[in-house]
Amino acid sequence: MASNNYAEVIKDLTETQRIMGEFEDMAARGCSFKVLQFNPAVDRFEISCWRVSNFPTLPDVEVSGTMMDGAAIAALWNSNSDTVEAVYFGNGCFGLFYQSDGRAYIAIRDREL
Repeated sequence: MASNNYAEVIKDLTETQRIMGEFEDMAARGCSFKVLQFNPAVDRFEISCWRVSNFPTLPDVEVSGTMMDGAAIAALWNSNSDTVEAVYFGNGCFGLFYQSDGRAYIAIRDREL
């Protein structure tokens, strides 16, 4: 189980659909999101004990992500729905992974209010 050290792709389709629904609801309510573009083929993110992952950690997305409004990010993941996957960072934190125009992204809800 993850603990904010790295993103685990959720393989359970029902859970993925539930998380996607929550993200759609947050976007419809006008929430902002942090979105990090990365290349899983070459980018590496330190997760712990000198281990690395090709997916960013939650702090990587929080610190380096670009702010996007809900309507803009929902349009992106909806237009790339065949690539959307839910990810779990641990401690109840989820994100959406999607690909667009050959690039990979992870989106999380912005926690700053």
